[in-house]
Amino acid sequence: MWINVNTGGTFALHADIRYECWKSGIELPGILTNEVLEPYGYMPFTQVKPEYDPVTQGISAQPPISNDGVWEQHFEVFELDPATVANNQEIVEVQRIASVKGQLAALDIKSVRAMREGNHAMLRELELEAIELRAMIPTEKVDLFTSTQQALQAAVQWRLDDFAGTRNYDGILSACTYATSGVAKFAAEGQYCVDARDATWSKCYEILGEVIAGERSLPSGFSDIEPELPALVWPI
Repeated sequence: MWINVNTGGTFALHADIRYECWKSGIELPGILTNEVLEPYGYMPFTQVKPEYDPVTQGISAQPPISNDGVWEQHFEVFELDPATVANNQEIVEVQRIASVKGQLAALDIKSVRAMREGNHAMLRELELEAIELRAMIPTEKVDLFTSTQQALQAAVQWRLDDFAGTRNYDGILSACTYATSGVAKFAAEGQYCVDARDATWSKCYEILGEVIAGERSLPSGFSDIEPELPALVWPI
C-alpha cells in the first residue's frame, strides 16, 4: 500500500495511483516501482496491527505516519459493544463446529478406505470416534459462516460483473479475455479488469481468512466489506 505524502490519500493498487495521477494530468511510466513513485510523492507503508482480543475488541486504522523515513500505519484498540461481542462469540462457536465437521469429513474418507480393505476393527474405531465428534455439534446450530461466505462471494462477483457491464462486456470474465486484444482500447480495459479482479478476490479472501482466524467479526452483509474492496474505475 502507498500514501501520497502531499494529500494523505492511501492507495492499494498501482491502478489507483495511475488514475489519481491521470486526473492531475500526470502520466506515469509503464512499470511502477517504489523508486519510480517516490518523486511523485507516493511512499509505501506497512500496517502494524497490535495484539488484541478480536472477540471483545476491535481496531481502528490511523493515518500512516513517517518514522525516520519509514511509513507505517498503526491501529487503535477499542472495546466492542455487548451485542457485537455476543455475535463474535457465536462466530467462535460456528468456527468450532466447522472444525468438528472437517474432522468428520476426514473420518468418512478413512471409513471408506477401511471398508474397501475389509478392516472391520479400524472401521469400528472410526465409528466410535465419529459418534464422539457428532456429540460435539448441537443440532440447532446453523453454519452461519458458510451461508455468509456464499452471500459475500455472490455479491463480490455481481459487483465485478456489473462494473464490466458498464463498458458493454458480458461480465468480468468476458472483459478479462480482452487483455490480449489487438485493439489498444480493449486491451487496456481487459488488463485493468484482470488486475481489478485479482485484487478484489484477494481482498475478499483476506477478509474471510481473518474471520476464520478470529481476527475480525463475521460481516453482517456485503456493505460491511465493500468499502475495503479496491475501487473500480476505468483507467481511460
